[in-house]
Amino acid sequence: MKRVYIVRHPEITMHGRYIGITDSELSKTGRKQLYSIINYFKDIHLETIVSSPMKRCIIPTRILSDIKHVSYTIDPDLSEIDFGAWEGLSYKEIMEKYHEGWAEYMARPLNFTFPGGDDVSQYIDRCVKNFKNNTEGIDGDLLFLTHAGYINSIISAVFLKDRKQFFNVGCKYATGYLINERGFSKIL
Repeated sequence: MKRVYIVRHPEITMHGRYIGITDSELSKTGRKQLYSIINYFKDIHLETIVSSPMKRCIIPTRILSDIKHVSYTIDPDLSEIDFGAWEGLSYKEIMEKYHEGWAEYMARPLNFTFPGGDDVSQYIDRCVKNFKNNTEGIDGDLLFLTHAGYINSIISAVFLKDRKQFFNVGCKYATGYLINERGFSKIL
């Protein structure tokens, strides 16, 4: 039976900020977390790996690909949400600089478009379509190395069938989910 693993990248140096399309290096903690991901998958057969194009995802993808002798694909649709003008800012900086926008985001987060960035609802739709396209026709086990926004989209919209759960899914750095015929469970 096919298993799909969907894993968030290790911690980055810019954690605590809205980092979507910004490429950030792995932090010291993130470099340690990288090894926990590698160790987790050392005895798991994978047919393929699909990765976001961001360094924080490509680093574990390339290492796992080399160790396991498995191919990988870089897919830009596995990227994190584009926070637009909020990219790189902390929530406190956003509240100060974009007070009205922050209030609107807090009031209706699923119907919000980040200034100069992604519409949250359209982002979720894009992630769901991508997930379905990438899992069709694959018989073996598949690993996605991606971001919290992508994972939250898949778990809330596809498995919980409730987009309102997008912000409640919870996916810390270097953790993820195993998805199979029985549903989904947390891993790492």
